Amino acid sequence: MTEKMIRTSIAKIGNNRDKARIWIQGNYLELAGFSQGTPIKVDWQKSKIIITKDTSGDRIISGTKNRPPIIDLNTNKIKEIFDKELQVKVTIYFQRIIIEKT
Repeated sequence: MTEKMIRTSIAKIGNNRDKARIWIQGNYLELAGFSQGTPIKVDWQKSKIIITKDTSGDRIISGTKNRPPIIDLNTNKIKEIFDKELQVKVTIYFQRIIIEKT
């Protein structure tokens, strides 16, 4: 059985407070099970980042009452994985997100 892909998109690698940043926001996150307040685990791998819904995760999906959920990764670990890339591919599955080179 294959996973159902909910969405794939290209995201810019930005910068905030001298750290690399990937910002993911939208109602499609809720379709994937990532509602505001949901704990997540971020797995920093050699060539990609995998985000999973995980009750023991050390991060929480943010957002506000009238706005869609937000996943904000703001760390130079992003630079370590993607080097000089300016954008990444974000593929969203149910309860799993994969961020990799385009």
